[in-house]
Amino acid sequence: MYARIVWWTGLALIAGAATLLGIHLIRYGLDSADKLASVFSIFIALVGLAMNLVGNAPTFSGMQLRREEQGPSAQGNTLLPGEIMTSGQSRISLSGAYRFIYQTDGNLVLYRRPGSHPMWDSKTAGRSTGKCIMQHDGNFVIYTGEGQAIGVSDTPGNPGSHLAVQDDGNVVVYRSDGTPIWATADRH
Repeated sequence: MYARIVWWTGLALIAGAATLLGIHLIRYGLDSADKLASVFSIFIALVGLAMNLVGNAPTFSGMQLRREEQGPSAQGNTLLPGEIMTSGQSRISLSGAYRFIYQTDGNLVLYRRPGSHPMWDSKTAGRSTGKCIMQHDGNFVIYTGEGQAIGVSDTPGNPGSHLAVQDDGNVVVYRSDGTPIWATADRH
């Protein structure tokens, strides 16, 4: 929400600057408007930079992500295409017995209950944290803070797939037709 406010505010400032430049041109002529245009162009460039860095493009250590990697945060027990989990976020099975969490140490872990031993993990502890993304192409991926992709499910080419944390203690990626194509149970 904050990003949208910054973006629209920046756009309004740019439109206002262009309007003032036009009024100045009409009122005082071209010579004076040329000088003012230089000032306005610097202003517009700075507003545009601020919009890009703060409001329009989420970043990992200054690296811009692809649009696909900028999805909404996930809710419930699933990750739908384009949804993300950031450091400290988790998906919990419907019964609440299983928790799939992207930990602050960079490891993605499935627990039976809080405080128990991991049932499965991505073996990425110690890497900088970024985001876990259920990509639109069907691949479930961790992106480090530096933007490095670490494949988890290795299931690209399956558009519309989603991830589900199930009550049987399994995390599964399902194709859009409901066929399972990856599961944590396969990787114990």
